[in-house]
Amino acid sequence: MLLGQMAFFDELAPLYPDTPVNDGAIRWQSEVAIGVPAGVHVLIDRSEIHPTSLQVRDPQGKPIEGLTISRLHDVPVEENTGLDSRTEQFKGDLNPHVIRRAPFRIYEAIEPLQFLNDSIDLPPGNDPVALRLEFVPTSSEDQAFHVVLDSKDRQTSLPWELKVHGWTLPPRSTLGFGYTNWFSPTEIAKSHDVEAWSEDYWIMLRRYARLMARCGQDTVWMRWPDFFKRSEDEWHLNED
Repeated sequence: MLLGQMAFFDELAPLYPDTPVNDGAIRWQSEVAIGVPAGVHVLIDRSEIHPTSLQVRDPQGKPIEGLTISRLHDVPVEENTGLDSRTEQFKGDLNPHVIRRAPFRIYEAIEPLQFLNDSIDLPPGNDPVALRLEFVPTSSEDQAFHVVLDSKDRQTSLPWELKVHGWTLPPRSTLGFGYTNWFSPTEIAKSHDVEAWSEDYWIMLRRYARLMARCGQDTVWMRWPDFFKRSEDEWHLNED
């Protein structure tokens, strides 16, 4: 095992491109209910050794049905949130309650990856790679996985264990409130280079909706300018 090359991190903990791998764990256990995604983040340091691929197997060395692997992309945080406003710039008051002083970059965007036999090829380069592993148990049977990082002449293998409880969660429709994350139809069109409201655009929105639903979101947040036009002091439905 190559200590200091790969480690697990809690999926809710902030993860940065300069996070030391040694801050993570070399063994991970997740507590999860049936039908609920269990996730963990994996950070790979490529500053000294250049791994080529990563795979996840069960104790018998077999691929795992239902596993998803996603790459985490770092995005810029240009300003800190203000104490009572969107950013500090509006009032100039320093917010002491931020996770890190801006500007900085943080792993935030998720790109689901296509993989063969639960193995992915790592992108070229020396920069760190952050991945998200996710598995949804369909029974109360506990699970044990081996996360294996392949280099030219060596392997790093870390255990990921799932303690599955026989609980079931009520449907979100019974909870009485909607849940969504930040969502921008215009930014989606711009980022994926598709024309807003075209057929290709609707295909992309469906992909977003499926990923959001997998993570428990049931609401798409829209702004008035997304479907209304403003003329002087009046709003008009953009029927086009």
